[in-house]
Amino acid sequence: MIADKLQAIFGSSIPADIYKKLKENSSAQKIAKCSCETEQSTNSIGFDLGECAQDLLCGGLGIGCNCTRPPPQKAYCGSVDVKHCQPMGHFDQMKDPACIPYSSISNCNPNWQKCGYGDNIPTVAKADTPDGTLAIWLPPTQENTGCDPVQSCFCPKPMVPAWHEVPNPGTDVHRWLFACDCPYEADNPDRQTHPGPILPSGLSQCLCDNTNQPANLGFAPFGMCPPPACPAGQIRIGQSGECVKPCADPTQGMAFDGSCCNPAQMTTCGQCCPPGTIPDSNSGTCVPKPIVK
Repeated sequence: MIADKLQAIFGSSIPADIYKKLKENSSAQKIAKCSCETEQSTNSIGFDLGECAQDLLCGGLGIGCNCTRPPPQKAYCGSVDVKHCQPMGHFDQMKDPACIPYSSISNCNPNWQKCGYGDNIPTVAKADTPDGTLAIWLPPTQENTGCDPVQSCFCPKPMVPAWHEVPNPGTDVHRWLFACDCPYEADNPDRQTHPGPILPSGLSQCLCDNTNQPANLGFAPFGMCPPPACPAGQIRIGQSGECVKPCADPTQGMAFDGSCCNPAQMTTCGQCCPPGTIPDSNSGTCVPKPIVK
């Protein structure tokens, strides 16, 4: 189908409502034909769609055009430092640059609702996917409103798509900026990050609070934010335990609490059994040593 092909060309950047219109609009087939025959990248957002697809988007599918619009662009959607800003009052947040997102997508509300009436104002749309959330800024459609490109910002999981209210001096209209916030969970040290510099993608680099090193937001077998390396001559107990000196006797094994003992005196749960007890394979604990008569 034409709509399916265009969605592949967009790389999932067509919102569901526009995609539905594409599927229902049989007259779009002729307009989209040359775009569908053109080789395009499917791995990026913000590429040249070609004149045919541009005409299609300007033909009443929610974007509109009264001039030749530039190709769609990636928006800047820099993060807010959630840990730093949440405890602050709204007035103090407005004065702190760390609490204002560096964003090119704005709206008068955080609910993805169009502001005002008519076609002379921009609208926003989103598409949720298994890999994250795509935010799209749709330029005004009325004549003489300029000729701005469609802008999009993709927040890959586990980044958090969010709207943040910012000052709007001289008016009583609320102003919200969209951001892809870095993940932060107060009760999970492995998911405590803060924003670093803005990357070419328009997103903030997320840095781990415990090391200030880039967080691993993809496949992370050792965690998003592993603990810092142990001092020289020490080893870490487990993946996130304390740093301890290794056993002085290489024939001994180290328990989960850092103590050392004969491996025969260690339970399957990693506990060194005290004198007079032995490990019990059934319970995984230490039991009294049998008395030999």
